[in-house]
Amino acid sequence: MNLKQREQLASLQHSIDELEQHLSQIQRKMRRLARLASPSNVKNDAEYSEAEIEGLLRFNQRLMTVEAHLHTLAETQNQWMSAQVADSCTMLDDYEIDAKLYFVLRSDDPEFDEDSDNFLATREISLKGLNADNRHADGQDHRNPLRSYPEPLRQVILCRLFYDLISYNYSLEQPELSLRDCLRIDNIWVNVAVRHQATLNIETGYWEKPTA
Repeated sequence: MNLKQREQLASLQHSIDELEQHLSQIQRKMRRLARLASPSNVKNDAEYSEAEIEGLLRFNQRLMTVEAHLHTLAETQNQWMSAQVADSCTMLDDYEIDAKLYFVLRSDDPEFDEDSDNFLATREISLKGLNADNRHADGQDHRNPLRSYPEPLRQVILCRLFYDLISYNYSLEQPELSLRDCLRIDNIWVNVAVRHQATLNIETGYWEKPTA
């Protein structure tokens, strides 16, 4: 098997894995749509119980905790990794810091499956650098002014991650969630990877450093 064939086979396997993931998501959405279509499940989305309001406020606060953790981690790791890239004595020529958040269903949710990872949604965040585009844990209110929220939610700051979750649909794996979906989440698994990047020149045997 030559190099191109190996690459194609690896790409095919990756595509199959993605399709299996998407199929699981589609099946989950179909079951949810079937439940929502039932007359017994029709409920005004503007009506929330006191317990549900408390749950949404708690969820927003937990997301703020995640953001604060990622912000602190990014500050520390970016400072260290940038210094390593700049140091002529190290082999590092670049780096990436990626966070992936997995939002896990409650075990009492109708769609909870013992044989599944039960990820209702995921989010991927680059932690490399802290610039204007990375507004996590900035203390600002990120609510959509055109969207209707239950009254108590209007009285608190909604963090960037909350806004992102209920406003954007990136893919089947990273869907937009409703406020009621947020109440179905039991915990958030945070997976952060720091990737060291270096290039060895075959001819010279030296590690190459950035030229600019």
